[in-house]
Amino acid sequence: MSLLTQFHEAGLLRPLDFEVATRLGAMQGESNPLVLLAVALASRAPSLGNTCVNLADVPATLRRENLPREVVEQLCAELPSAANWVTLLEESPVVSSDGQSGGPIVLQNHQLYLGRYWSYQRRLANHLQHRAMTPVPWDGPTLEAALQEAFPQSPDDEFDYQRLAAITAVLRNLTVIAGGPGTGKTYTVRRILHLLLAQFQHPSAGGGAPRVALLAPTGKAAARMTEALQEGD
Repeated sequence: MSLLTQFHEAGLLRPLDFEVATRLGAMQGESNPLVLLAVALASRAPSLGNTCVNLADVPATLRRENLPREVVEQLCAELPSAANWVTLLEESPVVSSDGQSGGPIVLQNHQLYLGRYWSYQRRLANHLQHRAMTPVPWDGPTLEAALQEAFPQSPDDEFDYQRLAAITAVLRNLTVIAGGPGTGKTYTVRRILHLLLAQFQHPSAGGGAPRVALLAPTGKAAARMTEALQEGD
């Protein structure tokens, strides 16, 4: 029994993933079960919230599955090393290294993508990079005045990371704010909006109110975020 079939019968692949691998193999003239298994795992990756499968992580991922230990260890023992797996894929007609030539599956380092998701990721990365590098016009005196309003209690002898994050967001077209629960992310975003509104009200901005879009993964989270941003403090 091929490793592809073993993964399928163990419930580690959806019927869709199995069909994608076997049909694509038939269309491209690829019969190596290890190559087809990699394709099936790449097909499964988006259902797990990933754009690709990292071949080097497959054994560790398997050990987190809810399967009998002996089944997992047997499957892991039959897997090739990541380097050998990559070599097999590089020689396969199913695989492309650049998304342009070769097959519809894209391999970069140890990461294997369905071509569509590789294209999505590349387009998003290019867009974010362009946005991050685009200069932002801003007015210094307006920013300074708005900072005094937004952070009136910032102590002079203590570095205020939230103030720094707010300044950074005004000076750049792309800012990422990260932190665990209760670290002040929403507090900071509210003050960023204050600074941005002040910049838009400056005569050099040409007038008009900016559009603000709030995105959250669930309706409950969106409602809570809206409520938190509307609260004054």
